[in-house]
Amino acid sequence: MQDQIPEEALWTKMVRGDEQSFDRLFEKHFAPMLIFGLSIRNDKALVKDIIQEVFLDIWDKRKTLPTVQHPRAYLQQILKRKLLKRLRSDGLQTQGETLSGSSPSYESLLIQQQEDQERQRQLASALNQLTQKQREMIQLRFFEGLSYEQIADKTDTQKRTVYNQIHRAIKSLKDTLLISLLLLLP
Repeated sequence: MQDQIPEEALWTKMVRGDEQSFDRLFEKHFAPMLIFGLSIRNDKALVKDIIQEVFLDIWDKRKTLPTVQHPRAYLQQILKRKLLKRLRSDGLQTQGETLSGSSPSYESLLIQQQEDQERQRQLASALNQLTQKQREMIQLRFFEGLSYEQIADKTDTQKRTVYNQIHRAIKSLKDTLLISLLLLLP
């Protein structure tokens, strides 16, 4: 079954022209890439468009692609580069750039890295406040890209229960992260 094929094998099959592996990579990575892209630019339509571009480019250039052990990281780097390039070409600034549009300074990069680490810490803390079942379902849905039906099958749970658990988990995450954000404001 395709779900049990390791990512590296899916990547290799896709590079060789297997459309089903390409489709599976898209399905598996779309949601995590969307979340990642929204952390760079909070414009869902733009991020979705860029993700589509990434996958079209991957398919068009599949014969020249390198062997990749971690497709998610590889895809996210391409997405990040394309998003930043689009933002710059549209005249929008990214975090860390000066008003003149020059490259960010070393200090700006360090500050950005610290802010990213703090956001990751806050997200991990918020995830730890969820129930074990909610964490499992969030992991399966957003980090592994499974559908609600697949999660229900894998966890031997009713589909409606999966929806409810994920809905409650997302609400809890939003509330927790909003509180964290409000505490940081001066």
